[in-house]
Amino acid sequence: MDVFAWSASGMPGMDLDFLCHHLTMDPQIKPVRQRRRKFNEERRQVIKEETKKLLSVGHIREIQYPEWLTNVV
Repeated sequence: MDVFAWSASGMPGMDLDFLCHHLTMDPQIKPVRQRRRKFNEERRQVIKEETKKLLSVGHIREIQYPEWLTNVV
């Protein structure tokens, strides 16, 4: 139990650059727009609740890109 942490704030001394994910973008490559995924109402509600939880604890944050980025996979 001494080495377990529920959030980044429970790990004092840990470098935040190590914990954060950054997208590496090549300015010479044009971004590709992904097609929109449609979910049923029940699944949309679950997605919304999970997103709110992640935002409230600070694991994710909203950022703005000039163009939609495609998945790297």
